[in-house]
Amino acid sequence: MYADVRWVYRLFSALLQALRQSITMNARLLDDALRLNANDRLELIEQLWDSLAYAEIPITEAEKNLLDQRIADMEANPQAEVSWDDARARLIKRRK
Repeated sequence: MYADVRWVYRLFSALLQALRQSITMNARLLDDALRLNANDRLELIEQLWDSLAYAEIPITEAEKNLLDQRIADMEANPQAEVSWDDARARLIKRRK
């Protein structure tokens, strides 16, 4: 489970970094993607996600240290874990 957390974090970090670096050169591609309906955008995200190999995802030493700290905290305090449904509900409530 904890390896999955690291992998997801690395993936999102890599996607955000790649997006930032290529926005200017790929503005039209991004524009086209943003015009897709929600289902098509989700499908595109899934295909991009699946196209990444674990070894391709860069992570800095600072990111690795932060993840290690968070994993250690999760292991030390398992009672503090929150389900995705609860976390999502809290985030939605905050936005209102």
